Amino acid sequence: MSILKSIYQLIPSDIIFALAKFIRLFGAPPLSLRQKLLFDKTFRVSVSKGRSFKMRYTGKWIESDLFWKGIQGYEKASIEVWMKAAASSRTIIDIGANTGVFSLAAKAINNKAKVIAFEPLPWALDLLNQNVKINGFDIEVIPKAVSDSIGVASFYFPEENQGNIYSSTLSIDHYLSHSNILSNKIDVQLVSVDHYCEENAIKSLDLVKVDAEGNDHAVIKGMLQTIQKYEPAILVEIQDQSIASQIQSLLPKQYCYFALDDDKGLIVQDSIKPGDVLNYFLCPENRLKDFGLRK
Repeated sequence: MSILKSIYQLIPSDIIFALAKFIRLFGAPPLSLRQKLLFDKTFRVSVSKGRSFKMRYTGKWIESDLFWKGIQGYEKASIEVWMKAAASSRTIIDIGANTGVFSLAAKAINNKAKVIAFEPLPWALDLLNQNVKINGFDIEVIPKAVSDSIGVASFYFPEENQGNIYSSTLSIDHYLSHSNILSNKIDVQLVSVDHYCEENAIKSLDLVKVDAEGNDHAVIKGMLQTIQKYEPAILVEIQDQSIASQIQSLLPKQYCYFALDDDKGLIVQDSIKPGDVLNYFLCPENRLKDFGLRK
C-alpha cells in the first residue's frame, strides 16, 4: 500500500485535476474517493446563469463540497437565501468569512455591492485573500475578529488535520465542547460592527453573516446601534439555547425568524431555537419584500 501511495504522489496535479473533473460529470463519488483526489488548482463555482466565482481547491470540507456538488452542495438553504438577499443589497458584511464562499458568492451575484469580510484565523485569511485576488473582486478583507468590544483577545484553533478546523473561536468553552485536542492560541485584534461602521463612515448595511462559533451573541451585541439604524438582515449560526435566547432578546421586535433547512428551505419560526437546523435568517418584517421573502 505504501508503494501505491508513493506512486500516486508522483502523479502531476494537472492529471488528478482532469481526472476529478471527468469523474464529476457522473456526480459526486463517495467521500473516501474524494479525499484521495487531491490537487492544488483553482476551480470555478457557478452561482447563476453567467455569474460565477473562482476558489483555490484545498481539499478541505467547504471547497470539496463546492467542487463536487456546486454552489448548492454547501449549506444549500443558507447560500440560497444569502444570494437572494445579496442581489439587492448595497453593503454586506461577512463575519467569520473563512476562505470566502459567502463573500465571493455575494460579489458574484451583485458586483456593485460593497462587501466587507472579517477573518482572524491566519491560514483561512491567507486563502481568503488569495480567493479575492484570483477573482479580481474589490472585497475589503479585515484581519480581525468581531465581538462586542475593541482590543485584543485570545483566539483558539486546532492544528490542521488534528481537529475541527471550523471550530476556531474566541470562546475556549465552545472550542473545548467541539474538540478534545489541545488548541493553538494566538492574540487577535477585536472590533465591533458598531465601531467599524462609525470609524469607516459606513452609510448603509443591508446584509450580515455571523459565523463566530459560539461568540455570535457578542457579535450581535456589538452591532445594536447599526441594527437600530439600518435594520440589516442577518444570517447567523445558532449553536445552543443560550445563544438563541440572547440573540432574540437583543434584536428589535420587528425581526422575523426563519430556520434554514436544506430540504425544506426557509421555515417561519415564532422564536429562535436550536435544533437539527443550525442556521437562521433574521429579517425585519418591513424588509422582507426587499429580499423576495414573505412570512
